[in-house]
Amino acid sequence: MLVVTGILNLHGKAPGTTTTTLSATAAAGATTISVTSSTDWAVGDEIVLSPSFSTGTEYESKTISAINSDGTLTLDSALSYTHYGANGVTINNNYGKLDTRTRVGHLTRNIKIIPGSDSGWGYSIHVYGFLDGEILRVGAAKVSGVEFYKGGQYDSMKYGLVFLNSNSGNYTSVLSDNSFHNCQAGCLYIKNSHNISLTNNIFYKGYQYLVQTNTIQYVTFDSNLMIGVMEKYTLLPGYELVACIFVETSVLSSQKVSIKENYCIGSPRHGFAVPLQACGDFEANPVANNTAGSCDIGHILNTNGAQCQSFSYAKAFACNIGQICGSPGIK
Repeated sequence: MLVVTGILNLHGKAPGTTTTTLSATAAAGATTISVTSSTDWAVGDEIVLSPSFSTGTEYESKTISAINSDGTLTLDSALSYTHYGANGVTINNNYGKLDTRTRVGHLTRNIKIIPGSDSGWGYSIHVYGFLDGEILRVGAAKVSGVEFYKGGQYDSMKYGLVFLNSNSGNYTSVLSDNSFHNCQAGCLYIKNSHNISLTNNIFYKGYQYLVQTNTIQYVTFDSNLMIGVMEKYTLLPGYELVACIFVETSVLSSQKVSIKENYCIGSPRHGFAVPLQACGDFEANPVANNTAGSCDIGHILNTNGAQCQSFSYAKAFACNIGQICGSPGIK
């Protein structure tokens, strides 16, 4: 356990390309892939490939064993699944672009946080704010180019990284170009916290929710890649919700929260579990242009109690159901 009641600064060297797409389809059994960009990638780096079709578990991680003169990458072992990568986007119209090519994420960073040797016992970093007498202790974090490996605790909902009560003052937490992978439970939890920006991070393999938020303001969660959320109901008995991101907040204001341009690829149940918006936020939807792929239900929307509710600009592919509205008491 690491508790931060001041400011945590960790700045590693992130590659120029943290996420990209396949530029050609790679069949199961292939040992080379073509990507649209691989700036600063090196032999020995670990990458992940998202599912392409309706089976949400067809994601996999590989190590780069060679970077070839033609720009292709040789992998340390053959692909277990076929990954779609034909050039172009599937749909490009007045409503935007839906790109179904396989997402490829780069995991390796030169700052790496790892657990000890005890099986199932990871670590938890708490960025924590509290009132100490008359002094407000405001936890904040400025973290980039860091690899969070096996954070959290198995058979509990102890997340690897937690923001708790970090909700006052002029401090802004910024997390960019990090990787969270093989999380022992969930990867990231933000509760009762303000002033946080998370962009261009990768979340790969975690249980129940890769990311969960509860009572947030002035939070930006944009352009992140989430792959491979897994079921484990012993973590939350009775809960049927499994999602890349669960936004557990009754009302989100478009002026205070932005959850946009994210990809969730690979979930046995849900992709984005978020609240509906008031009709006045229809065009300025704070939860917009997110893409769900290879999920049972791409977007599950919970009522926020407003008289008029709306949702806009959601994209889904290879899901059994693209979008569904739930009841007020949905879990």
